Amino acid sequence: MIDLSVDIGYTFINCHGEMLCGDHIDVVEQEDNSYVVVLADGLGHGVKASILATLTSKILSTMVASGLPIEECVATVAETLPVCSERGVAYSTFTVLHC
Repeated sequence: MIDLSVDIGYTFINCHGEMLCGDHIDVVEQEDNSYVVVLADGLGHGVKASILATLTSKILSTMVASGLPIEECVATVAETLPVCSERGVAYSTFTVLHC
């Protein structure tokens, strides 16, 4: 068997003049020594992007850590998040890692 290790680190850089970052990462350590890591990027920047990125990462990390199928987790987020009326795309994109 091959032993693997994962280092998890991050930093946020706000847009010039902004108090909040439109990105959010959520890391959940589980009892079996596995981790659920969700990186979410809110559309644009500022308060709206920050809130939606935080909401996205929290919903996904909680659902994946609870053992729900990834398809169900993604479907729930896709149905929950609003869509930008101007661009016609979701207000948040995300990446989920379970290791």
